This record gives sequence, C-alpha cells and structure tokens, in this order.
Amino acid sequence: MGTPIDDNVIEGLQHEDEEPGLVIFGRDVSKIPCFRNSFLTGIYGGVGCGIASFLATSRAAQSTHISVVSFTVITLGFWFNCRRQWAKDYFNMKQAEDSFPEEIEAIKARKIPKEQTIQKTS
Repeated sequence: MGTPIDDNVIEGLQHEDEEPGLVIFGRDVSKIPCFRNSFLTGIYGGVGCGIASFLATSRAAQSTHISVVSFTVITLGFWFNCRRQWAKDYFNMKQAEDSFPEEIEAIKARKIPKEQTIQKTS
C-alpha cells in the first residue's frame, strides 16, 4: 500500500523542471552542458590569480588586469575542453543507441506509466 500523496505535490514535481533558469540572449544557460562548471572554475581561478598577483606585487590595477585575463583564459580553456569531451561522449552514446535499437525499445516498453506507479488511498 502506498502512502497518500497530495495532488499539489505531484503537480509541483511535474512542473519543477519547467521553470527557466538564467536566460542570456534568449537561451537558458542552465541547460547548456559545461556552462556552470567552466564559469565557476574561471571565477575561482581568476580570483585566485588576482589575489596571488596582488600579494606578490601590491599593484591593484595590475592585479585586476591579471584577474580578468586569467578568468577569461581559464573559463574558455575549461569550456572548450569540457565541450570536446561532452561531444565525444554524446557521439559514442548515439553510436551505441544505433547499434542496439531492439534492446532499447524493449527497455522502453517495460517502463510502467507514471499513473500506475503512484497508488492513491482514499
């Protein structure tokens, strides 16, 4: 027997993924692979390089320039490397899907519809 589940909870879970994240130039960046990790890595690297430069030279303007340049280089480097790996994995996944279409359809056919998995008690 299942526990009673409120309809509002189920509806909230169904619509949870539909809320847009940060939209830049009409594109939801939360759906772009590698965006978050590369951006955060660039921020941490830029701040770290800027602080290290300031501690070494005590020149605020030069440290700011180094921070911005290192943020840009680290972000772009991490982005391109991550996207290259993602594209390679995606290509391999698509090749595997094309190699085993019968098995994939059999797995999809065994899935139980969402309405049957939740038992409501009155």
